[in-house]
Amino acid sequence: MNNTLVIDCSRGLSSDMLLSAFYDLGIPRNIIDENLIKLDLNPKTKIFFDESKSIGIRGVRTSISVFNDIKFPSRWIDLKALIENSRLNDYVKSKVLGVFLLLAEAEASVHGVLLDEVHFHEIASVESFIEVASIFSIIEFLKPYKVFCSIPPAGSGTVKCSHGYLPVPVPTVLEIARKSKIPLSGSVKSLDGELTTPTGIALLSILSNEIGQPLNMVVTRIGVGLGHRDTSSPNFLRVYEINNHKYDFKEMIRQVIVCQEAWIDDATSEDIAFLTNELRKAGAIEVVCQSINMKKNRQGMSIKALVYPENAHSLRMIWFTKSSTLGFRETEESRWVLPRRKGRCKTSSYGEISFKEVLHPNGELTMKPEQDEVIRISLQTGKSLDQIRKQILIEAKDFISEEDFSC
Repeated sequence: MNNTLVIDCSRGLSSDMLLSAFYDLGIPRNIIDENLIKLDLNPKTKIFFDESKSIGIRGVRTSISVFNDIKFPSRWIDLKALIENSRLNDYVKSKVLGVFLLLAEAEASVHGVLLDEVHFHEIASVESFIEVASIFSIIEFLKPYKVFCSIPPAGSGTVKCSHGYLPVPVPTVLEIARKSKIPLSGSVKSLDGELTTPTGIALLSILSNEIGQPLNMVVTRIGVGLGHRDTSSPNFLRVYEINNHKYDFKEMIRQVIVCQEAWIDDATSEDIAFLTNELRKAGAIEVVCQSINMKKNRQGMSIKALVYPENAHSLRMIWFTKSSTLGFRETEESRWVLPRRKGRCKTSSYGEISFKEVLHPNGELTMKPEQDEVIRISLQTGKSLDQIRKQILIEAKDFISEEDFSC
């Protein structure tokens, strides 16, 4: 796996900090300048990248010179038209639209108006438009296999805006975090104020594939972007590029999971099927059922669900809203698992097939085709599952990973 990016935004997150960090990775300047021309703004509009320091930490700080003759739209419907009619290529255009649509939807929710009635204020400035478009021109150039990001900080206190003083995180940031299921960290005690901006978290939602860090990191490049606020401790964001084509760990992985179990004797088989499906949809790793003999010799069902701790509460609500049980048992357990990842292999008979690759403690890699793929091909060809599986394994070559090794 090559060219994976990790965004460390634990100290702060904004569009200018992201752009600065990406540029500091060593991106050719012409990638940004050529994209800027396609925005059809005043030709004198310039982006400056200056090397500087924040409380002793070296990095790059971005500034943009904008001329007063640029009439930038404040309404979402006008901004949408501007982006759609721009000369940006399809990839960059779709990503920029995605960011500002997310912002517009959040603003509509916060202010209780229709999407087409949204008026941006500080959020959609010409500077943020340039920064967002520049970031995705860099992403298109880098073509990262995957983008990880850390949990952005919630911040604290209040911030002054066009609506007066608002609590931090501001409503738009909270709404995007809720909608995109991005957690916010309240652990940065040395910094206060607005640490995560609406445009910053909207970018993160569109950019990132996973919250957290990969299991192993072979760091190849580091970019540091500095914020503009003067703070009592370093104000920076990092982007680092990793290349994890070698996996030298030989250990199984210990996971903490939650086991939830209920015995139910007053539900039909249809009710049980519905409940197990709802538990899986709510995040259960697996749900199993078995028949048991309960008090008064009534036949019942023991239903057990395994779930990661972060999804345990969602399943608790399912037990009490989607079943007849008055209670269930819950214990925290551990399990040992082997790292695995999804990917695709080419076959001469069936084209590309989805596979799962497993890393064993001795360093050996094994893989097997996804069962859904085997069933699909069997239905198309009339061959048995065993015939299809054997043929795929013989023909499979050039495994292309679609994710990092995970548990």
